Amino acid sequence: METKCYLFEEKINLNEFKEKYFKNLSKYFIDIFSEYIKNLKIFKSKEENKKNIGIMEFDISIDERGSNPLMIAHGGAIATLFEDLSKVCLLYFTNQDYQTIDISINYKNQVELGKIYKLVITCTKLKAKTIFVEAELKKENEIGASASASMIKVLLKPLF
Repeated sequence: METKCYLFEEKINLNEFKEKYFKNLSKYFIDIFSEYIKNLKIFKSKEENKKNIGIMEFDISIDERGSNPLMIAHGGAIATLFEDLSKVCLLYFTNQDYQTIDISINYKNQVELGKIYKLVITCTKLKAKTIFVEAELKKENEIGASASASMIKVLLKPLF
């Protein structure tokens, strides 16, 4: 994907962004994982067909609350970051809720606690209700983990 197709939005207040876009996530994510996010950059597509929706880059630092017994980042913590922040991206770009229908995560290197990693999430439209999301968690040129997921638009109906 060519980044020249995207427009960088400079004026993002991270606290306001979290307040607006994290409210539908789990309490666990809001209480713990939202603290891991240190910085945010957003790139919106300028293309007419909107096949490429946008890219978000988060600076992430995982602490001991997201560790495994070896004191490195737990795979489940990384998977939660991928999935929940992908939902945040889609809510921001489309103003719609999406749920994961398929996700694949590849753990390539240990993700160290307390280090700053860049999480890059790219959203691409597949079909009318389905969006493909790719994510990469990296430190400098070393990839810690990567993921791909298909997400579908949620149409919520009242339970009662």
